[in-house]
Amino acid sequence: MLLCLAASACAEESVAWFNPQVPPPFPPEHEPAGDEYFEDVLFLGDSIMENIEMLDLFPTANFVTLIGMSPISMDKKLFVLKKEDRWVTAYDMINQYPHRKIFILLGSNALDHKTYEGTLDDYRVMMERMIQEYPDTVFYVLCPTSPNRARVRKDGLDIQRYWNFREGLMALAEEKELYFLDAFTLLADKDGYLKEEYAGPDGFHLKLEGSKLIEDLVRTHTVDVE
Repeated sequence: MLLCLAASACAEESVAWFNPQVPPPFPPEHEPAGDEYFEDVLFLGDSIMENIEMLDLFPTANFVTLIGMSPISMDKKLFVLKKEDRWVTAYDMINQYPHRKIFILLGSNALDHKTYEGTLDDYRVMMERMIQEYPDTVFYVLCPTSPNRARVRKDGLDIQRYWNFREGLMALAEEKELYFLDAFTLLADKDGYLKEEYAGPDGFHLKLEGSKLIEDLVRTHTVDVE
């Protein structure tokens, strides 16, 4: 009897870190998921995500990342496929890895020079293609972080653009049944600027503390995938 109770407790503990059958777009918070959840995960993104890969915050996951990548450049920027000695697109790279879940962090490299409407249009095209190509994949979209106040002033940006993109991406996630993770609000001050304690020297990339917060956001907002 004690053995049965112990086995039952272990079983409950093993599933305590995800939300079973939670519909998109907002997975509730829970205890951090372990590395086993990310064994069939692919992380897709720009240099912000590349830094997360370099920090080895998700050691069991695969990554497709490239500096400067945005939704519209998914089929334009090229990766070296070393085993075949040829150049391929991000979509081709995704096909190199088995995955049941994809976490996407893209948009920052468009918002610094493009309207939020145009960036959302590009994001929609990207997601419609990915949903068609990977119909059995569960998608998580992370709203990109904003620059800090000094970077916004230096580049002549409008911080409202980042707020508007957040609202539009959240609506797109709901429409397309994607999970939405709000990294923007998590790391921003009340006005929408990246908090100084998380901003790297360029005011755009993240310090370790910022990347660790994104890791925690991801690990505490997973859902069960059948």
